[in-house]
Amino acid sequence: MGRIVLKEKILALLEENQMVSGGDISKQLGVSRTAVWKAVNALRQQGYEISSTPGGGYSLNRDNDLLARPAIWSGLKTRLLGRQLELLPSVDSTNHYLKLAAQQGAPEGLTVVAREQTQGKGRLGRSFHSPPQGGIYMSVLLRPKAPAADCALFTAATAVCVCRAVQEVAGAELSIKWVNDLLYQGKKVCGILTEAALELEGSRLDYMIVGIGINTGGPGLTLPPELDQIATTLYDICGVPNLRNRLIAAILNHLEDFYLSAEARKEDVLAEYSRRLCLKGQQIRLSTGDPGRLFTAIDIDDQAGLIIEDSGGARQTLTYGEVSVIPTRQQTGGKTTV
Repeated sequence: MGRIVLKEKILALLEENQMVSGGDISKQLGVSRTAVWKAVNALRQQGYEISSTPGGGYSLNRDNDLLARPAIWSGLKTRLLGRQLELLPSVDSTNHYLKLAAQQGAPEGLTVVAREQTQGKGRLGRSFHSPPQGGIYMSVLLRPKAPAADCALFTAATAVCVCRAVQEVAGAELSIKWVNDLLYQGKKVCGILTEAALELEGSRLDYMIVGIGINTGGPGLTLPPELDQIATTLYDICGVPNLRNRLIAAILNHLEDFYLSAEARKEDVLAEYSRRLCLKGQQIRLSTGDPGRLFTAIDIDDQAGLIIEDSGGARQTLTYGEVSVIPTRQQTGGKTTV
């Protein structure tokens, strides 16, 4: 058994048990106790706080920021979402991984969380910066009995649910840039990517994958220079460490609360999305069409489409695509804010 595989198997045992002896680990995994001891020390060097008790065994400290299933489960109030949870050391994309699982019949509610993504996916083919320990990279599998048109509503609801969870755990209030970016003072904190497949007749959803990427940051962690001016992290905002496990649980709690009673919650969710929408009254440019043509963002409609108005007062509603805000420069205390 390779060293990496052995470490992951030992970590899984420690996550699933309050305490497990070295002898039990060696029997279950078919390796020597010396190999167990070396693997545990290697995990400690990676930052995992593993205590050992003579005659007792090894136990994993739950009160840290290293992702662990028991630490996530301890905060869950759900019946469905996250009860089946895969925690991956590394993956190309949690959305891609879960899409393959969905096509093979994976159950609704299955949640995948990765410690890092090597090809994190954003909208329109963009990448999402996903370094080890620097964020939350998670995807949730849903199988809603809903028309395909409801995709936009689920994306909007996810944005609101993440905002609520961040406020609950970190105390930070985020704004929303239509359709799927969460911002703090104009800098991106979170991106949401919803992908769906239709049933054969093409009118209803077969499954939906909700992908969430959050820049959590932490002590000693910094964004690369090319992102520093346009993005920020929760740690830089609020200074709260060790929040990833609690935040994942809170997101799943809020998301299930909406999902299991979507029709009843729809009006409240849309009202909160509208309140947090940072585009209202802003001049914007569409990602498609005439780049010189400007619009004013008005609000969202009852399906989370963006209502915009041109210079002549004519209105239309966007159901897909992307918009960019036209900067308005203001001098504030000698600094230029956009």
